Amino acid sequence: ADRPVLLVDGEQLIGCKQNRILNLTILAPAYSETSIPVSCVEQGRWRYDSAQFRDSGQSLYAGLRAKKAVQVSRSLASHGAPLASQGKSWADLSMKSERLGSSSSTGAMSGIFERRESEVRKYVKAARWQPAQVGALFSINGRFVGIELFDSDTTCSKYLEKIASGFALDAIDYFTPVYAVATVDEARRFLERVVTAEQARFDAVGLGDDVRLDGEACAGAALVLDGRVVHLCGFDVSVDTEMSSEDGDYGDLGRPSSRR
Repeated sequence: ADRPVLLVDGEQLIGCKQNRILNLTILAPAYSETSIPVSCVEQGRWRYDSAQFRDSGQSLYAGLRAKKAVQVSRSLASHGAPLASQGKSWADLSMKSERLGSSSSTGAMSGIFERRESEVRKYVKAARWQPAQVGALFSINGRFVGIELFDSDTTCSKYLEKIASGFALDAIDYFTPVYAVATVDEARRFLERVVTAEQARFDAVGLGDDVRLDGEACAGAALVLDGRVVHLCGFDVSVDTEMSSEDGDYGDLGRPSSRR
């Protein structure tokens, strides 16, 4: 392309030999070829169904994005490579598929979205972009679980529905009919955890710096270019275990109970 191309953490690309998701946010330089770090979200297919990847319009669900953020940060610190645990991702997807009634023959995450398409669409529609909006806080069952922030309202408008689809899948999974609505004060406390998190800076894949965040039961990352935050994502890493009975991998952060 004749301009840099933005690819956002958790985006799902479908086709080729397996569907994949982005391990981190990348700004690929213009007039160049960039190898991007990905994880597979379709365990049972090892054959081509297309010559190129296509945009799915979907994002990895937030619970697994949180775990992946921790794994990628740990991998960068120890090996200098933005890798996530493929086996643990497949296991997490398998449990998610079972809970949400997906029967994809290849274990594809896209099968879960197809199974719950009408419900996901309702959540995404409710999260419609508003003029001048540059980001969003997401809560499930009255608890803030994630933040997405962009440097431009134009970029946010293009990505918000895709990102919301991943949070919607968790909202469907952990649905409860009665809960206390999240408050503004709780939003401020969640933001405080993100902005005060410890930072570790690495060379980004492509342009800029990849800043990894490690805070009080939260994890995330930001792509920074020329002192400007192009994209930031932050997650409550305790939400997946406290809303369900499944065990999570939080790497060096440790489990929330032990941190308390």
